[in-house]
Amino acid sequence: MGHAVTIQISQSAAVNLLTPMLVITGLGLNGMARINASLKTVYEDRTVCLVQLDKILNALHMQRYDLNDAMDEIGQQINTVQTQTQNVVQAIALIVKRIEEISRISSAKSLSSEAEHLKKIVNAFLHDVKTA
Repeated sequence: MGHAVTIQISQSAAVNLLTPMLVITGLGLNGMARINASLKTVYEDRTVCLVQLDKILNALHMQRYDLNDAMDEIGQQINTVQTQTQNVVQAIALIVKRIEEISRISSAKSLSSEAEHLKKIVNAFLHDVKTA
């Protein structure tokens, strides 16, 4: 019976030592689970923001590309308008020269006065085109 009592005491001592260790282990595991849950919400909160920011940046880049394309097209149109304006100015300058030639050659006073009147109109138009 003495031997059985010692085994029983050693078993109860082992249980008494293991119980606090199991409680401490359980508390530690519970704390680790809480920390993981907290970190998970922080990660998810930041990840959602990053996804939204990525969408915004992609939309911004697409708008930039569209704007650059529009600017290129406007630049081409401006060049076309400038070329056409130069062609018109050159044509009008030729008309003015012809009018001057006609007014010099013509001996009729009425033709000369009409030419002068037309010359004034064309010169006014040329002035407006050059200043525009």
